[in-house]
Amino acid sequence: MKYCFMMILLFVSISAFSDYDRSDFGRWLDDDNDCQNLRQEILIEKSLSQVTYDETGCKVKSGLWKDDYTGIFYTRSSDVDIDHIVPLKHAFDSGADFWGKDKMSDFFNDPLNLSITRDRVNQSKGSKSIMDWAPEVNKCQYAARWVMVKVSYDLNFNDDEIMFLRNLTDEC
Repeated sequence: MKYCFMMILLFVSISAFSDYDRSDFGRWLDDDNDCQNLRQEILIEKSLSQVTYDETGCKVKSGLWKDDYTGIFYTRSSDVDIDHIVPLKHAFDSGADFWGKDKMSDFFNDPLNLSITRDRVNQSKGSKSIMDWAPEVNKCQYAARWVMVKVSYDLNFNDDEIMFLRNLTDEC
């Protein structure tokens, strides 16, 4: 009995300190096998004008997208990223380190957690939490989605994060 308890503690200790690897979350899926992965499908769905495709018909080249974080419009798909509102690293540090590959992939591909933004904006955000980065526009909507994503995936909120979100609620 004592040996089993020690093995469980060892497993929990190793899991709790496992290293973050972005690739563990998988990649954009193509669930309907139409050659357009989720990134492409989001670009198609969210475009405010007719999209154009590359020669294969699988990748979007142009359209019209409004950056959810700045309000600026873009026409080239190469100028925009699909951002994870709750960054993968933040999710990992908030409890996803205990998930299996399937749940990580579900999180990576969940439209609730995805937003269109300029590639440079996404890069500047990186893996920052809501306490360290919030968009220029739609801050309240961003915060609401942040909470919805973390709650729906049973991710942990730390005390500072809870206090920040409570203060932001007053602003919203």
